[in-house]
Amino acid sequence: MSAPDKTRRRIQVSVPDEPPRLTPEVARVLLRIVLAARSAPVSGSQHRQEEDR
Repeated sequence: MSAPDKTRRRIQVSVPDEPPRLTPEVARVLLRIVLAARSAPVSGSQHRQEEDR
């Protein structure tokens, strides 16, 4: 196996001054993402962290 590449790379990110408008279509997509994440199976380490709360 080769050693990982440790060269630094710059990434340019463009961020708008204001957040984008939340349309009904975007809200539906975000809700689907949240529901999918909520129903996803929890791995062993995540489950232990939730029990510790």
